[in-house]
Amino acid sequence: MQRLTNQPRLAQGANRIGACLLAGASIGTPQARADDINWANINGGTFSVGTNWTGGVVPGANDFARFARSRAGNPQISYTVSFSTNPANQGIIVPGDIALFNLNGHAYSLTSPGTAIQIGTSTTFPGRLTATNGVIATAPDAQVLIGAGTNAPGLLNISTGAQLLGPRVTVGSGGPGTLIVQNGGDIVGGPMRVGSPDFGVTGTATITGAGSAVVVEDLIVGAVGAGTVNILSGGRVESTLGILGANDFEEESGLGTVNVEGANSRWTSSGTITVGSAGRGTLNITGGGLVQSPTGTVGDIPDSAGTVTIGGGSQWIMTDLFVVGFLGQATVTIAGGSLLQSALGIIGMDFTDGFVTVDGPGSRWINSSDLSVGKDGNGTMNIADGAEVRCDDGFISRFGGIGSARVSGAGSSWTIMGNLSVGGDVEQGANGGSGSLVIEAGGTVSADGLYLFPQGLVTLQGGTLDVKGISPTFALGGDFVFLGGVLHADHVGLPLLNQGGTLAPGHSAGTTVITGNYTQMSTGAMEIEIGGTAHGTQYDRVNVGGTALLNGGLDLRLINAFVPSPAQTFVILDAGTIAGGFAHVASGHRLAVSGGGGSFVVHYGSGSPFDPTQVVLSNFGPCPADFDNDGAIDFFDYDAFVICFEGGPCPPGKTADFDADGSIDFFDYDSFVIAFESGC
Repeated sequence: MQRLTNQPRLAQGANRIGACLLAGASIGTPQARADDINWANINGGTFSVGTNWTGGVVPGANDFARFARSRAGNPQISYTVSFSTNPANQGIIVPGDIALFNLNGHAYSLTSPGTAIQIGTSTTFPGRLTATNGVIATAPDAQVLIGAGTNAPGLLNISTGAQLLGPRVTVGSGGPGTLIVQNGGDIVGGPMRVGSPDFGVTGTATITGAGSAVVVEDLIVGAVGAGTVNILSGGRVESTLGILGANDFEEESGLGTVNVEGANSRWTSSGTITVGSAGRGTLNITGGGLVQSPTGTVGDIPDSAGTVTIGGGSQWIMTDLFVVGFLGQATVTIAGGSLLQSALGIIGMDFTDGFVTVDGPGSRWINSSDLSVGKDGNGTMNIADGAEVRCDDGFISRFGGIGSARVSGAGSSWTIMGNLSVGGDVEQGANGGSGSLVIEAGGTVSADGLYLFPQGLVTLQGGTLDVKGISPTFALGGDFVFLGGVLHADHVGLPLLNQGGTLAPGHSAGTTVITGNYTQMSTGAMEIEIGGTAHGTQYDRVNVGGTALLNGGLDLRLINAFVPSPAQTFVILDAGTIAGGFAHVASGHRLAVSGGGGSFVVHYGSGSPFDPTQVVLSNFGPCPADFDNDGAIDFFDYDAFVICFEGGPCPPGKTADFDADGSIDFFDYDSFVIAFESGC
C-alpha cells in the first residue's frame, strides 16, 4: 500500500500543536509503564481528584487511564469525567463503559508513541467515549483503535468543539468500530483506516454538520474489512490520498464506501482518489456534495470494482486524469444536474470494462483535454435525456478493445472541439479496435472532423450530427449509416446513402461536398436554405462527385428575411449525373417554401432547360394552390377553388382555368388537386 509522506497543512499543524502539548515528555522512546489506573466513580467526577480513582491515585505521565466499571450481568455504566487541569498520561482504555469527557477548554496529552487510545476491548458491552470542549493530543502517528479488541465494538464521538490531534486512527480494528465527528468537532492527524485490518471487521465514520472536520493523510476505507465514511450536512474531510476498497495484506479484499451528501459537504484530497483499488469501492456524491482531487481512478487493479454515483446537483472536480476502468471493473453515473470535471478522461483503459452514463438535464462531464471511450480496454458511454459531455479530441476504441457511445434524448449532446476518431487515432495514424457511435432522436454530436477507421461505425438514426467533414482512413475506412436525423457536413469523403434522414448542407447556409455517389431513398430528404444569391455563404448547395440518385423529399426554406425575385435562379445540387426524382415535385413543377411565402419551379434531369446534372430553382412567386391568397396551403384554398370552379365568386386575381388552357373543365380541377396535394 503506497504511503504518502507529505501531510495536509492542517495535519502538519496538528503535529506541531501536539508536540507543544507533549513538551516535557519523551515520546521517542516508550517510558516504563507503571500501571493501568482504573476510574472508580460510577457517578462521574473530576479527572484530577484522587478519590475518583481506584487506590486514590490520579494516573501519572507513565500510566494508562482505564475506564472499565461495567460488569457482565449488570447495566452498562455511563458517567461524565470533567477536566479542570491539563493532564498527561500514556494513553486511554475504554473497554465497555460509556464515558463522556467534558474537557472544559483544557488539553489532555497522551504520550505513548504506540497505541494511545483503545475503545472497545470488551465483548460484553461496546466501549464508548465522547469528548467535548477541549483537546486530546497524542504523539504524532500514535494509534487510536476504535473497536480495539477481537469482536469488541467501540465508538468514539468527537463533538461540540472537541479536537483530537496527532494520531493515526483505525475505525474497526479487531471489532466493529464507529467514529462520529459532529457539532464542530475536529480530528487532525496521520493516516485513517475505516474497516480494517481483519477480514469481516466493519468500521463506520460519520462527519456531520458545519464546522466538523477530519484532516488526515491517507484515507483508506475498507482496507480488508468493510468500511463506510459519511460526510453529511456540511461536514468536511481533507486527505492526501483516498482509497475505497483496498487490500492491505493481499489476501481478502475490502469493501469501501464514501457518501458525501448535502450542500457544503466536502471531501478534498491532495492526491488521487481510487474507488476500487484491490477490493470493491463505492463513492456516492449526492444532494449538492462536493469532491475535489487532482486525479481519480475507478476500478484500479484486476479483480477490483468501483462504482461512482454523482447526483442531485453534486460535483466531482479533478484537475488532471480521470480513468474509469484501469484494470478493474468500473461504473460511473452522473445524473440530476450534477457535474464531473477532469482534464483527460479515459473509459476502459487496459483490457477491462468501464461504463459511464450521463443522464438528465444539466448533468455534465466536462473534459478540458481528450476523452477516450475504450482506449485499450472496453468502454461504454451513454449520454441521455438532456445531458452534456465536452472534450477536446474524442476517441472511440482508440487503440484496441471495444468502444461504444450513444447520444439520445432531447437536449443531449457530445461536443468535441477537435476531431472524433472512431476505431482508431487520427493524431497518431493508429488503427484501433471496434468503435461505435449511435445518435438517436434528440441527441447532438458536433466535432471538427469525424474520422472512420476500418472497424469504426457511426449510425445517425435521429438527432443531429454536425461536423466539418466525414473522412475514411486507411483506404478501407469504416461505415457511416444514415437512417434518420439531420446531417450537417461540409465534406463527406465516402458515398452517402440517405435512408431516412435529412441532409442539410453547411450551417445556415453552406455547402456539402460528397465524394462518390449520393443516394436519397424515399424516406430521405434534402433541406436547402436560401438567404441570398451567393452559394455556399447565402444559400445551400450540394456537390456530388458521382451520381445523385434522387427520391424522397426536398425542403426549401427562406432565411435572413430574403425574398427572391422571379428572375433569380439557384443551383442547389450539382452532380456528375442525376437519376430519379424527388417524390413530391417533378422537374418543371412548383414547390412551396416551408412556412409559406412563395414557391419555386424546380428543374433537374433530362427535361430541364438548365444543365441536366444540376437541380435548379427558378421563377420564385406565389404558390398557385394558395387560392385564397392568405400565404398558407389549407382546406380554405380547396373550398375557395371549388366555389370558383362551380361558378361562384373567385378570389381576387384567380380563375377556375387553373391549367390556363382557355377552358374550365375537370383538367383544371385535377391540376389544382395535384398542386394542392404537393403543397403548391
